Amino acid sequence: RGVSLRAHVDLLPEPASAGAGRRAVAEVLKDWGVSPETVSDAMLVVSEIVTNAVLHAPAEEPLSLDLSLADGVLRVAVSDSSDRHPLRRSPAGYDEGGRGIGILDALATRWGVSDRVGGKSLWFEIDLVS
Repeated sequence: RGVSLRAHVDLLPEPASAGAGRRAVAEVLKDWGVSPETVSDAMLVVSEIVTNAVLHAPAEEPLSLDLSLADGVLRVAVSDSSDRHPLRRSPAGYDEGGRGIGILDALATRWGVSDRVGGKSLWFEIDLVS
């Protein structure tokens, strides 16, 4: 069994946290030696998930970003204090929102939502090629 790596970042429930989450993902995954393509994909998905959490979770509760890498699978989870699951939408051409699930479908190998005490975690996994 291979080495398991983990990282945790607390994020404030504010719009600037999407950028903070992207930067944290980039820094951690580069340190872990993850390919630039996977780093880029993970940064985009985290930005979408954090933005959604900031928009829809209670504003006073912090968010958490958890990353792990084990057995060739990168797993990233964003936890917030809302129990509302994301909804798939069909945005029109210039709509600013509604593309998060499509981005998850396109870039993640697997994803889902796990209910937890005090909220939920939206997680995704990317299988790393060796």
